[in-house]
Amino acid sequence: MRRVICLGSYQGNDALAWQLADALEQGVEQRGDVEVLRCASPAQMLGLCAGTTALMVIDATLNLPPGCVRSVSEAELVERPGCSSHGVDLLTVLGVARALGDLPPQCVILGLGVDDGAPEQLVQRFLPAVLAELEKI
Repeated sequence: MRRVICLGSYQGNDALAWQLADALEQGVEQRGDVEVLRCASPAQMLGLCAGTTALMVIDATLNLPPGCVRSVSEAELVERPGCSSHGVDLLTVLGVARALGDLPPQCVILGLGVDDGAPEQLVQRFLPAVLAELEKI
């Protein structure tokens, strides 16, 4: 089972990840091998990393051009400390999950470039690229 975790909330730019989760659920519902979850904080992810063959973490960011979908490496997260607005940063959670043996061998972090526009307008633009990345894991 592959797992997609969308980091966000119902507010502002962070709403994008959860709206994308809704669209992803519709896009993969017939497959049965993908689980889509929503988390308001990376800290909530810790118990969700185990028991899956592959993990994709999706997070909206102002550090990418608007409309961009890009795989972000852990090394890039190291270069941008404190880039999370969710309390505990993603890099720390991934490190703890790895130390516990709970991080699956395939883990992809996707950054979604956002701006001050309406997140719902970007969802349909992002969906094909996210589904293509999901096929790779």
